[in-house]
Amino acid sequence: VTLLYRRTRKEMPANVMEIDAADEEGIKMEFLAAPVRVNADANGRVESIECLRMELGEPDDSGRRRPVKIEGSEYTIKCDWIISAIGQEPDLDGVEDDENIKVTRWNTIEANEKTFQTDRPGVFSGGDVLTGPADAVDAIAAGRIAARAIDRFIRTGIVQPLAERFESKRHNFHDIKIEDLPEVVPSERHKMPEMPAAERIKSFEEVECGFTDEMAKSESMRCAECGCDAGLSCLLQDYATEYGVDQQRFIGEFNRYKVDTRHPFIKIDSNKCILCGRCVSVCSEILNVSALGFVNRGFKTIVKPAMEKALQETNCVSCGNCIDVCPTGTLVERMPIRRSGPWIMEPQYNVCNYCSVGCNVTLNVKTEDIFFVTGAPPDSGPNNGELCVRGRFGYQHYLDGSRLKTPMVRKGGKLVETSWEEALKVAITGLKKVTDDHSNDHVMVSASPKMTNEELYLAGRLGRAAIGTNNISSFHALQNEADYHALDQMIGSTASSISEEEVRNADIYIFLGGNPSIENPVLGWQLKRRLKEGAEAIVINSAEIDLVKYANVWADTRRGTATTLLKGVIGKLIANGTVNESFIKDRTANYDQIKAEFANVAVDEISSVTGVSTDKIEQIAKLLTDNSKKVVAFYNIDSRIDRASDDLQALTTLLMLIGKIGVEGSGLALTSSQCNTTGQRLAGFDNRLLPGGATLDNAKQVDEVGSLWQIDMNALIKNSGTNLSRKIREDKIRAAIIFGENPAKDDRYRSFIDNLEFKVVSDMFDTETVQMADVFLPMAGYLECEGNLTNWSGLMQKTNPIGEPSSGKTNIELLCALMTMLGHKMGPKKFEELASEIKLLADEAGASLNGKFATTDGKAHFVLFAGQVMATTARVESVLEIDARIAARMSEIKA
Repeated sequence: VTLLYRRTRKEMPANVMEIDAADEEGIKMEFLAAPVRVNADANGRVESIECLRMELGEPDDSGRRRPVKIEGSEYTIKCDWIISAIGQEPDLDGVEDDENIKVTRWNTIEANEKTFQTDRPGVFSGGDVLTGPADAVDAIAAGRIAARAIDRFIRTGIVQPLAERFESKRHNFHDIKIEDLPEVVPSERHKMPEMPAAERIKSFEEVECGFTDEMAKSESMRCAECGCDAGLSCLLQDYATEYGVDQQRFIGEFNRYKVDTRHPFIKIDSNKCILCGRCVSVCSEILNVSALGFVNRGFKTIVKPAMEKALQETNCVSCGNCIDVCPTGTLVERMPIRRSGPWIMEPQYNVCNYCSVGCNVTLNVKTEDIFFVTGAPPDSGPNNGELCVRGRFGYQHYLDGSRLKTPMVRKGGKLVETSWEEALKVAITGLKKVTDDHSNDHVMVSASPKMTNEELYLAGRLGRAAIGTNNISSFHALQNEADYHALDQMIGSTASSISEEEVRNADIYIFLGGNPSIENPVLGWQLKRRLKEGAEAIVINSAEIDLVKYANVWADTRRGTATTLLKGVIGKLIANGTVNESFIKDRTANYDQIKAEFANVAVDEISSVTGVSTDKIEQIAKLLTDNSKKVVAFYNIDSRIDRASDDLQALTTLLMLIGKIGVEGSGLALTSSQCNTTGQRLAGFDNRLLPGGATLDNAKQVDEVGSLWQIDMNALIKNSGTNLSRKIREDKIRAAIIFGENPAKDDRYRSFIDNLEFKVVSDMFDTETVQMADVFLPMAGYLECEGNLTNWSGLMQKTNPIGEPSSGKTNIELLCALMTMLGHKMGPKKFEELASEIKLLADEAGASLNGKFATTDGKAHFVLFAGQVMATTARVESVLEIDARIAARMSEIKA
């Protein structure tokens, strides 16, 4: 094969790769040669082709030098076939006679290059019919621009070009050099594997063999990411486009900064900073933190931490709210995915699944496995757009590739992947063997307080109705050793008695133990701002937490003596006669025994035990005597930082004495470190509670649930009992189904889990407990399932799935499958039916305490408490893998 071309190789319009491939395959190329005549033999068959030698003259209209023939240079090439490949032109059938559509001499259509409208109104043209032979991307771009123009034409009758978006280009400042990209490591382009030339000339098989997975990944990583992470959300770019800014008008001296990527979650590119100060304001004025500030003066001013510190070395709380307010790409998230875009994302509102505040978040979704989190609109949710480090960055564990998505069963001592059908069958067989060998009461079901109301409700039904045991609880609750039933006798339920709106309008706050700014950060920031506005506060804590500097009184008790201190305050109020007598008379019972117990409390002795001066005790009592002020007491039931056994009962007793619980504007705010502790109570996933949140002594609710589930609840409760911790200690639990918890991470439960005869574990990650399982069932993430999460105040919020479960089953489907295979006839199976059922039971049980008490007589009952000095261990291993993972990431910041 000989290829004739009338210009040089340099001017050939073909792709260089195609030219090289032709050369490799042995095609002879005759450059500066032009065919002029075809010669045929007597039979009319081609015999040869006559050519002329050419030389390049002046450039033509295309910009290429025009070939000029050399006189007397004729020569002949013998040949068998001649294939003419001298260009293409559009087929204009249908429009060639239309006088309103102009055509060029190359037989292409003329159109406006900014709107692609032809001379005929309403007719638009793009692609090869306009440009002649060109790349597909040119046609795609033309289609996009024309589509915008067509849309505007249809809606308004006006054809207007798409406004060009302002683009900041570095070469406007100076020519790009290799020194400008010090972080970019040079890498060679991978050569596409091809069939050897000697083989491919024999057939029409595909020549390119394709990249291997490793080569494709490596090639994709060569991209230097020249685009801006905020390229589709930059307010500066929006305004520059709107006002038609010409960047070259403002070219001059400029600063050059190294991009700071030392923080594990936040990237700072000061080259893009416009010194608007939004990040500084949100940090100092809203969050009461000063991690960022203006450094230097004049043209050298820069926003960054002081003293050349890395952001994580300051008092930065890593909330990332500065990212939300940054109008450019200066402050952006370090994404858990290799390429951070920018991509056009679809906003999807959801609820954070970490603590009990129930913050609303915006999931910016490209695909099910490419998304990131920003704050929800400021007018939504209890957080008003703010997020803490867990809410903003805690989602990254879903994208790090560590999810387990396939069921497994233990064979030959090892967990091996299997089908859902086999895994469920093995699980049921193993559970039935334990119940046959022992009894139903030798099985327990545990579930994470991060599961939704509906999932927890079904987990309880699995244990009580399908298996026949009351051994249902969360290992988080067992391990935490908190009294989740401390107020059941006193006010009918151990729950908050106040709404979020009432909390925001309180006059006096009591903070007992814990640290809201750490355990429930967004709520803590809101309270700080309220205190700065003039609200009063009493902080009872052995540590100087950050709320102390806003407090009227800091009662710095010795650890474990807060209950003793409250006894002193109670005694002082009784002795001074400053209790609310009318409230006590009308709304409470059993006051006489409390009065007799505490009337003669010696404040000096209280001071000696607690280390708090008598003046401070009297000051606290005095602050609480103004009946016109609204009082809210905060207590985090999961906090182990500064807690004794009877703190919550003592605090509630104090509120009852001054008439500040069960009334408008005042009450108890009972928070948690988990997103759905309140939902767990409403779902009845607790061996001392019923669905709806009622206690086991509520005979009407016991019968209601038994009738609904078609079981004898009275017999079940009587036979199984409620002392699960004792059963665990006495080795009376022989099998367990564990949903979303990792008790084997805690030394206290590792041997218990290891000694069980049969273990079914359901989780998203490979945990220590999963490694001990006989059957593993992959859980769906909360971003993959419908459900409700209930925050500390009782606010119920629905989750919005962004995709199908990667495991193939929702958690509701998994729980229903287990119950069906165990022989329990399920009632409602759909999310809506389950939600309605829980709401009905909660309404009957009087689950909401706002303005009332859930006791049988409707009154709050004073109960004597011991008040012994007994502090908890501050820290324990988290049995919730998500919490453990975010804690590990946070340790990177503190390090």
